[in-house]
Amino acid sequence: MDEADRPSQVEIAHEFEMTENAVNQAFYRLRQRYRELLHEEIAHTVIAPDDTEDELRHLIAVLRG
Repeated sequence: MDEADRPSQVEIAHEFEMTENAVNQAFYRLRQRYRELLHEEIAHTVIAPDDTEDELRHLIAVLRG
């Protein structure tokens, strides 16, 4: 989510003594893993496995408001 007072990736890199590229890679991996876990959790809530993607799209639409 976009937050006005969110630190930049450059600031995060400096705080954790990482390169900006390393921070970018860490964020990329975090988003990938989060997506996988969310997909797995949604798969546990639907009757048919084919409904997982539809349910995920619906969740995203609701969150975007």
